[in-house]
Amino acid sequence: MKRRTTATLGCALLCTLTLCACMHKPVPSNILSEKEMEEVLTEAYLAEGYYSRLRLEYRTVPDSTLQRGMADMLLRHGIRPTQWDSSVDYYQHHLRQYDTIHHHVLLRLQQ
Repeated sequence: MKRRTTATLGCALLCTLTLCACMHKPVPSNILSEKEMEEVLTEAYLAEGYYSRLRLEYRTVPDSTLQRGMADMLLRHGIRPTQWDSSVDYYQHHLRQYDTIHHHVLLRLQQ
């Protein structure tokens, strides 16, 4: 009898934890929306490709050029570097959302 009660409680606990893990929690206010992340990541990937091509052709393009370009891009979008870093960190810990964002970025890049 005790074993059955323990098994039932264990199963109930597992179901509760699974349900809580699957619940969609709202994105914190300091984190970029999925749509904003898509826009910025698309632009960042394009810029990185452009700078990589310049490096191959001219071999004199320093890494700081790409970093400056990224900072300018964030500024154009009205995004603080700390907000960008927090958003990247957030989505790296929420892989389903990041996977959706990345899928949309790839679709944009293919257009």
